[in-house]
Amino acid sequence: MDSRGSGWGERGGFAGFIATGLSIEALAKLAAATSDENDVGLLPVESLRSAIDLLSRLSFSERVETLGLKEDRADVILPAALVYHRLAELANVETILIPGTGVAEGILLDLVQDLTAWSSS
Repeated sequence: MDSRGSGWGERGGFAGFIATGLSIEALAKLAAATSDENDVGLLPVESLRSAIDLLSRLSFSERVETLGLKEDRADVILPAALVYHRLAELANVETILIPGTGVAEGILLDLVQDLTAWSSS
């Protein structure tokens, strides 16, 4: 990010794409995403495209039975994958980063850090 916090990198595009939540985590598992040294999931956009191709060929029932998805996830995973893929295209990134920590956990960690700093001053 630049100093204004806009999310734009030096090349005039987005510096990266971070996604959290159950749908992206299920997609990462389905696409056999790898992890970096910090245990951040790395989902190549081309692997996401392959997952979209697979999901689009399967019925709802097949997504549940063949892929082992829960019914509430099997219903929304394809539309979610299409949205993530389009956002990755717009951001011009090749890999989606998946920290495995959701927004709520991140806020909680920030609050704990703030409280720790406040109590020690």
